[in-house]
Amino acid sequence: MFAPATPSSRSTWRCALVGSPVIASLLFAAAASRAEERGSVEIEPVVEYFALNHGTRTEIFAIGGTYGYRFGAWMPYAGGAIGFFGLHARGGVAFMPGNLEEPTFVIRLEARPQIFYNPCIEPAMLGTFGPGWRWPMEQGDPGNPGTAFYLLGNFVGGAAWVHDQCGKPTEKKLATAAVLGGSVMAGFDW
Repeated sequence: MFAPATPSSRSTWRCALVGSPVIASLLFAAAASRAEERGSVEIEPVVEYFALNHGTRTEIFAIGGTYGYRFGAWMPYAGGAIGFFGLHARGGVAFMPGNLEEPTFVIRLEARPQIFYNPCIEPAMLGTFGPGWRWPMEQGDPGNPGTAFYLLGNFVGGAAWVHDQCGKPTEKKLATAAVLGGSVMAGFDW
């Protein structure tokens, strides 16, 4: 049998509920202080998105960046990009195993809320999977690898809210559509 809750047991639960996020924040701060800070700048020359049964959307010359902390082989990051006919934010995780002073493969998985604008404004919620390769360009300090160049193939999928016949007199209201696409991304990280 369970004993009925007493005032002291209630205060214990309150302390646990309040203290847990504080302890988690302190542990995360301690881990982040040992993590390696990384940033990148990148370009996607052309991205073609196929909105199933609703035509295509194109993004040209998207320039973006990311910023995050590397914990061993894993690097959570946040960033964004802007180009002709598209604007997006991104957050995800990159997997970069091994010594970053040597060429190695990279895998990125990210969420990408996006807005297409040409000439209609159409929101989308996309996810990307990007396998690629990374080549170091310079030696860094001990424990902090130098600048590297990378190429990723991005596979994109998700949902978008698009107009049929966008920008024409027969334009229709927003409709939900599945979106698939792909691109090649090149960038530098440091």
